[in-house]
Amino acid sequence: MARRISTIQSATSKKLTNPYSQPAFTCYGMNHSHGGGYWSYDHNMNLINSDFGDGGYAYGSFRTHSTGSSQFFEQTSSHSEIQTDNTPSSSSDRAAGTNMIGYLGHQSHARASSRSSIGGWAGSNSNGGRDRRGVGFRDCGVIVNETHQDYAIFGRHAGTSGTYLHCGLRSAHGYYTKMQNGTSGFEILIPPRSPGGRGVYGGICYNPKIKKLLVIESDGSYNHRAVIWNNVPDLRQFAHLGANYAYSGLGDSYSAQTGGRGLLYDYFQTSSNATVYTINNFNTNSYSGADEANWRPVPILNDDLSVNVFTMTPSDGALIYGWNADGTPTGVKKRFSWTTSYGYGHGSGFGSRWTVTSDGKYVAAYCPSYYYQSGAHVGLFRVSDGKYLTFQTNDSTHGRYILPIGKSDMVWGYTHNTDSGRGVLLHTVNIPQEFSIKNNGDEIPLDNYWMDYYFEAGTHSTCYPVIIPAHYDTSLFNDQNLPTLS
Repeated sequence: MARRISTIQSATSKKLTNPYSQPAFTCYGMNHSHGGGYWSYDHNMNLINSDFGDGGYAYGSFRTHSTGSSQFFEQTSSHSEIQTDNTPSSSSDRAAGTNMIGYLGHQSHARASSRSSIGGWAGSNSNGGRDRRGVGFRDCGVIVNETHQDYAIFGRHAGTSGTYLHCGLRSAHGYYTKMQNGTSGFEILIPPRSPGGRGVYGGICYNPKIKKLLVIESDGSYNHRAVIWNNVPDLRQFAHLGANYAYSGLGDSYSAQTGGRGLLYDYFQTSSNATVYTINNFNTNSYSGADEANWRPVPILNDDLSVNVFTMTPSDGALIYGWNADGTPTGVKKRFSWTTSYGYGHGSGFGSRWTVTSDGKYVAAYCPSYYYQSGAHVGLFRVSDGKYLTFQTNDSTHGRYILPIGKSDMVWGYTHNTDSGRGVLLHTVNIPQEFSIKNNGDEIPLDNYWMDYYFEAGTHSTCYPVIIPAHYDTSLFNDQNLPTLS
């Protein structure tokens, strides 16, 4: 008699958390008379939490007006950065400005994370907090092809000595507090490798897929070179393990170690690890003489070793330029041009910003097109081959925002007045599809439609809403039980 053999299905070791149930963004609105609060949505755009204050008409513990607001560390009625009843326009203290969000979140508001029970919280400290966090946003370098976006890299201008590299928390707070304690032990100095080269702010890009780090160097006179560091050590490891990783080759020692020593330090002392591209064939000061044009590029190192750079040129607009894979400069690919605008030279909280999709394959770089915070110049970049799309809005009143949602998509929004009852104006953009159906360099009409009458803005009265990107586990979109292409 034959035996029956039953097969028992083996248990999967993959994560089972639904990535789309994580927080994606929070809508915030506040008027000191009417109250306001935070409404947080997941990647399916379902409401997952909210907090609301009652303004100046009652005395609840979550009151949002005057010194009676016991749950806030400052008077919310007296600071424009917390109020949303005015447009960004040419003002420097509006939380709904185009430059207020990026890879590190929002400069004025704490953000939700995967395990948050609330959508956000005020963190402006009368503009002072925003100025400090702005240093992190200014120095934050680009990371591409990273499915585990649980860390950040920062590049800080060190003049003729080069660029200070810091790998650590995905936090503007964390970076600023460590930076205030000096450079020794938490920053690694990358010496310049181009003739007369100097370090810049934030002008670095890490591509772990090809194990390379791009560092932009300026000669101090608005001429730039791309320097590619090859077979770079794992920067995510360095960000999470810190000294345990940096000093791993030195062993435990009873005597003190020299600050800045270790694996990364030794790597960057070897000039043969670097490939220096040809100097760009124009001066960015032919468009703008502002500090931002010289010292604050946003570079993208593509998989084919070509380079795209988005650089704000204050009071002119912005540029997209770069280098071919053989190291020769491309010249200017796109010039955005309009009118007066301000970069970080008018304060650390201003200038260009960037964000990346959850799969790390698409980057958005952008800046205001008018004064401090309104309008937008935008470049969208595909990392696999360097293809790019553009958008420009000459809006002197309202801000825009762009942030990742889902695996490869982004949210585009408009800080328009919600007084008519429309709520927050936004829509999702299928980034891979846009790149598939458009030619290289085409304009993408981001402002052509809005999804409204759904997302809460906090008040039916005058409100120019703020959007706060959440910090969630990007790896869940990439390494669990999702369909794969054969």
